[in-house]
Formats: sequence, structure tokens, C-alpha cells
Amino acid sequence: IARLADTGLAKAATEAQAAQTHLSTARVCGTPGFVDPLIVNGGQHSTYTDGYAVGVTALMALVGLPAIGLKGKCRRLLKFPEEPARWQPPGVPDCSAGGRDGAPGGWADSWPPSVVSALSELVLGLTEEYVEDRMPLSEALLRLRAVGMGDSRFDAAQHHEGTDGSAEGDTASGVGSGGIAAQPSDAAGSVMAQADDEEERCCVVCWLNPREVRFGCGHASLCRSCYAALRMRPIEAQLCPNCRAPIGETVAELGEHVNAAPTFVMGSRRSAGVAPPDERGDRRGG
Repeated sequence: IARLADTGLAKAATEAQAAQTHLSTARVCGTPGFVDPLIVNGGQHSTYTDGYAVGVTALMALVGLPAIGLKGKCRRLLKFPEEPARWQPPGVPDCSAGGRDGAPGGWADSWPPSVVSALSELVLGLTEEYVEDRMPLSEALLRLRAVGMGDSRFDAAQHHEGTDGSAEGDTASGVGSGGIAAQPSDAAGSVMAQADDEEERCCVVCWLNPREVRFGCGHASLCRSCYAALRMRPIEAQLCPNCRAPIGETVAELGEHVNAAPTFVMGSRRSAGVAPPDERGDRRGG
């Protein structure tokens, strides 16, 4: 299961910060291979850095290799996406993960060349070295929809951004102002909307119970039972499962409403938190 834990950091900005082009941070938390070098080197999040892990995940799905060092292994594929003769293993499409069931063998029988080319362009666009060269997430979404509908010939001119920041032709494509997905009318868009509605919000430890505890770092990760188990550990091991920050003596939020809220809320304050549920005594029999 691919979980894009290294995306959405810029989206967590409050509305008061919405006019800013980026967010700055003095502490970098991310997954090796997925975290954007622009965040590591510059300490700044933006909507463009949010897309880096999406590009890495798309490349992993294409070639079936781990994230660390992936672009280096796939450099020939990414440089010559329409010239298969110049690709070099292991950075070639994974013939066991292609879209054609029962293909006799080889990536060409499993992955349509047009899809390989379209995904390679998407990966390159989302992971360019310089932020000004990167593909906007709104365009990446439209490209993925086109591939899902069997049409990899994406015409960027049809979605040219106007002076107000909205994309021309957005009404037809199902993308609203600022590149935010509206009500999609095509089949691929409907599937994506359904996936959003069914987003898993279970505890990241037991994967059974809803998340009901938000830590001072801003992450809502655990149910009450797993939080109580975490409290049983030595103090130095009582860390947030997401960012590994100490959870402290209080939590920022507690209750059923946490499961319906964003899984990360920037600016949560432990000083304004609530006392944790008193479950340690129950577990110890006291």
C-alpha cells in the first residue's frame, strides 16, 4: 500500500497564510526517497514540493523499484521516454505490474508505450530540480485523468492558466478555481472522488479503530487504545508515529471529532491541550 505521507504539508497552512507562496520550517521530517530535496536544502514547503512524492510514487508504480535512488536508476527511461531501445535495466517498466492482464511477456506487452511516455513526463514534471520548472499539481491531476481514460495525449494549452490563477477550460475538465478538483464528470474523476470519500482514517497502529487523539505536533494518528499502549512505553519512546516528536504530557485534541478533522493541523499547541485519557491504570490493573 502506498501512502503519500510526504505530501500535503503546504496545504496545512491556515487561510491567513494562504497568500504566501511557501512555508518555512526549521525541522525536516520525511521519508527517505520521498522527501523533496528542496525541503531538505531550503527548508521551504510549497504546492510544488507537495507534488514531489506523488511523482516518486508514480515512478515506483511504473518500474516496481524502491524509492531510494530511483531517479538515478531510471535516468535513461526519464531522458528518453519514447525510445525504449535506450532504456537500461533495472530502470524499465515492470512487466508484472502493467495494465494488460495476461500479457505474454516483456514490458511492451504489459505497458502501452503511450502510458509509459505519459507517466515519465508526469514524473519529470513533478520532480524537476528547480521549482520554477515543475509541473503544477492541477496539471498533474488532469494528466492522470487523461491516462486513466485511455488518452495520454494531454494538451496543456487547453488548460492554460489565466491571470486570476484559475485554469481555462476547467469547467469541462472538472477542476475549479486554483486547480482544486470540483465535481468530475468523467469516469476517472468519479473514481477519484469516490476514493477521496472513502479515505482510510483508521489508527496507524491497529488499523481497526478511528483516530481520536491529536498530539501537540499536529498529527492525529492513534485511537485511544493504541495511545494508552504508547503511554506504557518508557518516556523516551513516547513519540508521535508520524514525525517522531515527543508527545508530551497532554494531547492537543481528544474525541470522536478528531477522526473527521484533517489528519494534520499546523499550529496545534500542547499548552492548550487536554489531559490524556486515564487508561494506564486500567491496563496495569490499578
